[in-house]
This record gives sequence, structure tokens and C-alpha cells, in this order.
Amino acid sequence: MTRNSGKNGVPVMAYPTTSTSSPISSSLIFKHNKHNAQATLSLQSSIFLQGFDDAQAFMLQYDADNFVPGTISLSPAAIDLPPTRLVQIARSGSPQIRTLFLGLKARCPIWCPPCKSIAPKQGYDAPFHQLAALAEAIKLCIVFEPD
Repeated sequence: MTRNSGKNGVPVMAYPTTSTSSPISSSLIFKHNKHNAQATLSLQSSIFLQGFDDAQAFMLQYDADNFVPGTISLSPAAIDLPPTRLVQIARSGSPQIRTLFLGLKARCPIWCPPCKSIAPKQGYDAPFHQLAALAEAIKLCIVFEPD
């Protein structure tokens, strides 16, 4: 039986370790299958693309067999988030924000909508490039508030 963290996941901010300036808002989804000894972390973000009226969902897939042993850690928040960004991930009145550090053997697979070309809608360049940088990262941070 496969279990997951919920349909919508946990609200997080994610960024490559090489660029802490603009974490991208995402949902963290955890899926595992105990019987098959499989686990996957996914980051889902929505961005506006040319040719679409609504934001389109992109999913970055981090399979457990792609993690570099000894590179995963959880610690207090590694960056300061402004209150406007903190409210997006905080779950309680006194947030205890944490950073999950991940090291990967290779870039992650990306799931995206079917289209002939992928380009940001005019005025939405920054989130598009932030997502692209995160997709290329082999060292990343995920900032969230655990339950």
C-alpha cells in the first residue's frame, strides 16, 4: 500500500544551496511504499506559462535512491524569511521553522504539463527561473514547519 503526506502536501519554501536569495513557494509531498521499500519526496509549484491562462503545476521528483548517503539533515532554519513569506509556511502562532538539506546523485525528474515549448508568461520570469534553478540543483534546502 502506498501512503502519502496528503493530496496538497505541506507548504514549504525551497531553494538550491547556491542561491538563498529567492526561495520558491511549493508543496512538499511524501509518498512511500513500505512493501516495495520505496520513497519519494516531491515539490510541487505552479507557475504561469505562455499559452496558458492559469498557472501550471510542475513537480520535481526526489526518489530515495537518488539521495547521497550522509547528506540529508534537518536543522533550525538556515535563512531568515520575511514575515510575508513566513506566513506561507507557518502552522502555529510561534513557528519553529526547520530546514531539510538534501544532496542528490543526479538532477531530479520534472513533471510538467504537455506543451510544445515551455516559456514564462510575460511578467512571470522570476518564478520560472527560480524553479529552473531548483530543478538543476543537486544540493537543495526545503524550509518548513513540522507538525
